[in-house]
Amino acid sequence: MKYQMYITLAGENKIAAFSINDFGKPTLQFKKTIPGKPAPLVIDKTKKFLYVGCRDYLQLTTLLRTEKSGELEILSSTNLPSDPCYLSLDKENNFIFSAYYGAGIITVHSINQDGSINQKLIESIVTAKGSHCIQSNHSNNYVFSTAIAETKDHDSDNSIFQFIFNQTTGQLIPNTQTYRLTESNPLGPRPLGPRHFCFHPQKNDFVYFSNEQGSSVSVAQINQKTGTLKYLQHISTLPENYTQENTCSQIHITSNGKFLFAPNRGHNSIASFSIDPNSGLLNKINHTMVDPVPRAFNLDPNGEYLYVTGLTTGNLLTYKINSNNGRLDLKYKTKVGQSPMWVMIINPN
Repeated sequence: MKYQMYITLAGENKIAAFSINDFGKPTLQFKKTIPGKPAPLVIDKTKKFLYVGCRDYLQLTTLLRTEKSGELEILSSTNLPSDPCYLSLDKENNFIFSAYYGAGIITVHSINQDGSINQKLIESIVTAKGSHCIQSNHSNNYVFSTAIAETKDHDSDNSIFQFIFNQTTGQLIPNTQTYRLTESNPLGPRPLGPRHFCFHPQKNDFVYFSNEQGSSVSVAQINQKTGTLKYLQHISTLPENYTQENTCSQIHITSNGKFLFAPNRGHNSIASFSIDPNSGLLNKINHTMVDPVPRAFNLDPNGEYLYVTGLTTGNLLTYKINSNNGRLDLKYKTKVGQSPMWVMIINPN
């Protein structure tokens, strides 16, 4: 086994575990029952503790991972104020951040020495309905969170919230210069709707946002002295002639920093981009058609393969990433289960 993959199956209340061989092929190892509609996942840097947000039970469940087999054992559950749609750990793995779409809040919990989550909240901050992602930067001194734009269900601020992170206490301090960015979509009349984001793996200054309503990716630069953001680029994830409904979902960058990928839900494709090594700006490569609806996907740690699930089909598609031009070549299609919500891939060694 070269890598191990975990996929949450909200429709089955399970986590599916797969081994991945040297050729990128996934093979099912087992399915672990996790009650409460498991969705977002995050794993600690020791690869010993796996955390899953259970959206029906409003809980954060801690699982102990066996090193060799990857087997999972439920250790404990922590009650949450609402249903979590995103989880992340600070870079020292002392705190866990959560974002809550419906409640429009973000929270911070501390992590106990045994890997369990402290029930007492350190922070619970109202941002905006549509809260969707929260992460600390590489230096672990700033935290950013997003809220998508206005939808039929709610009004939102279409914002990126900016915080200074106290690495000792876990507190989030609203940035004094400005705590959010709002901007109309330069590519069209719809708002941007920042959803998920990822940091450039080598360059601390660059962060990339997938825009749910704007069907685009935005490149921003982080001011390392102030922790505030400046937009550098907005680039569409859609073909020029596509006019039907579409929303973007997650976003990932290869570990060498050469290529970025963002799925389209509606067009049902993966938009591929190359990253300029100096400016950090994006150039569009092409679109690869995938199963509907590509909500969850990820890349292997070496950036050689892309794995994307179809929310409606329950399939996992494996693509080889061309190391020269970033194009995707379909290798395998694997049935995984009902309503795949999250894909996590780790080096088990």
